[in-house]
Amino acid sequence: MVQAAVRGPDVARPATGDVARPSKGLPVHVREVDSVEGLALIRRPGINLAFWPRALPAEVVTHLPAMVSAGLALVRCEVSSDALEAELRHRLPPGPCRDWLAADAAMLARTLAQIAGTRRVVLRIEAIAGDACRLFHADAVASRLVTTYEGRGTQWLANADVEAYGNGGDVPEDRIQEIATGTVAVFRGLRGVTGGHPLVHRSPPRRPGDPVRLFLAVDPATH
Repeated sequence: MVQAAVRGPDVARPATGDVARPSKGLPVHVREVDSVEGLALIRRPGINLAFWPRALPAEVVTHLPAMVSAGLALVRCEVSSDALEAELRHRLPPGPCRDWLAADAAMLARTLAQIAGTRRVVLRIEAIAGDACRLFHADAVASRLVTTYEGRGTQWLANADVEAYGNGGDVPEDRIQEIATGTVAVFRGLRGVTGGHPLVHRSPPRRPGDPVRLFLAVDPATH
C-alpha cells in the first residue's frame, strides 16, 4: 500500500499573546511563547531562552520512527535560508515524512535567520543513538534554534542553578528542565551575551528503552 505524504507545515499566524512579561512558573530569563514569531523575544535583554510548545502532526509522529530506524545519515548544510527546503528535499531519504520535515526545518531556519539578522544558516539534522553532549555546557555561538522531532528534548538549567551548582554533573534531578518533544527553542550562546548568561544545557543522558533522537539545530552562519 502506498502511504500518502505528510503535508508541509502551515504558515504560522502572527503572534497574539507573546509579550515581554515573565512566563508564569519560569525563571525571569525564560519566555514561553504561543507562535513561531514569538521566538523573537530572545532578542530582549536578559532573556536567554524562548520556547514555543507545539504538537507534531499525528502522521509525522506515526512515520518518523521508521525514518530514524532506517539509518538516517547526518544532514549538515550551510546555505541561504531561502534555498534550504529544496536542499533538504534532496538530502533527506524518501518517505512519507520527507517533504514535511524539509518544509518544517526550512521554516524554522528562516525564523532563526530573521531573529539573527542573517540570510545564511548552518543546519544540522541528526539521529542520535548514544550519549551526545551529556555534560552541561554553553555553546560557542551567538544563538541557536533547536527542536527534537523524536525522542527526548534538550535539558537546561536556570541561571540560578548554574550559579549554585556550576556546569558539573552534580545537579539535582529536580533542578533539571527538559524541553518537550516537538517544542521549538531558541537560546543564547557564549557569543550572544555581554555580561549576561548564556543558556547552560545538555543532551538528555540516554536511558534504557529511550528511542533514537531526531534532532534539529540551526545556527547563524559566521561568514
